[in-house]
Amino acid sequence: DVLSSMAHLGTKLVNQETIGRPTDDGYFSQGKLSSEFVAQTAAHRLSHMLLSKVRGEFFEAEVPIAFIDATLAPPPVPDMAKATIALVTDGGLVPSGNPDRIPRAFAQVWGAYPIEGMESLLSGEYEVAHGGYDNRPVEEDPHRLVPVDVLREMEREGLVGKLHPEFLSTTGNSNPLENSRRMGREMATRLIEAGVDSVILTST
Repeated sequence: DVLSSMAHLGTKLVNQETIGRPTDDGYFSQGKLSSEFVAQTAAHRLSHMLLSKVRGEFFEAEVPIAFIDATLAPPPVPDMAKATIALVTDGGLVPSGNPDRIPRAFAQVWGAYPIEGMESLLSGEYEVAHGGYDNRPVEEDPHRLVPVDVLREMEREGLVGKLHPEFLSTTGNSNPLENSRRMGREMATRLIEAGVDSVILTST
């Protein structure tokens, strides 16, 4: 069967014929998307898939479904009034000029930016490196993504012990899972070594 599939595919390639889907022409999926003209509308196809699922019948989704391992919730922080809290975001907030050159999508790097002694983040001193949402509200007020101002108030009121002296940032836009996990581990290592007890992770 394998040799027959290879011969069939090879013949199509030699003859410059249109290559079909992996399931039709017997090759490994490469994750590429292509447009097709079909008789049924998207709503009709979706309804058919939903009914098949409800009836327990076989159906094939048009987009491959990724199965992600469950993430266990961490234990609660024993005493927030004594805890060191860090701010982390995947919304792409960076100092003006984007010193770490974090891209607007598919980021493979992250940055750590100082906030020690700062009561707030000033508009004009930060920008957003993220192509997945309208950046203007965050650039007008960076606290919409990284709430330094609120955490400083909580410090003064004794609701948290202290705010970690830097925030960490990257871009989650269109990021592969394994790449995100790697950056997450790197961030976690840095924060654990710094004695951080808890993280507020903001997203968009």
